[in-house]
Amino acid sequence: MLGLRPSSIRNLLNGVLNQYPYKLQSCHELLPSDIAEREAFARWALSKIEQDSSWVFNILWTDKANFSIHVCSKWVEKVTVNAQRYLTLLRETVVPCLRGKDALSTVPLMQDGASHTANPVKEFLIQTFEEERNIRKRCKSP
Repeated sequence: MLGLRPSSIRNLLNGVLNQYPYKLQSCHELLPSDIAEREAFARWALSKIEQDSSWVFNILWTDKANFSIHVCSKWVEKVTVNAQRYLTLLRETVVPCLRGKDALSTVPLMQDGASHTANPVKEFLIQTFEEERNIRKRCKSP
């Protein structure tokens, strides 16, 4: 398309723009033992939708999901998300934004299995979003 060799593009991304290839990794294989837990969550979510049909549209989805991506790399800077950076993002950006929209007391937060959810982050999420609106493993929602 551009008439450039792949090695030239790689050199530009890596050497000039400080971008590095990141290969998506599968972290958890679905197992037969996961079925009951997933069915319980689906039933719980359906009951929430029956109570309020707009409930699912108000969820703040914070975890990433990658479906059926094969042989795919993404070029990124050498910045990783860790617990402290994530907590700072929540405190300084997400929560003030939700407060500004008068939505902090109503928006549920979906936090499912992210590797950067250390105890201080979990405590902040429960304190800020309450357990009832904090959708993740080992919380009141299935």
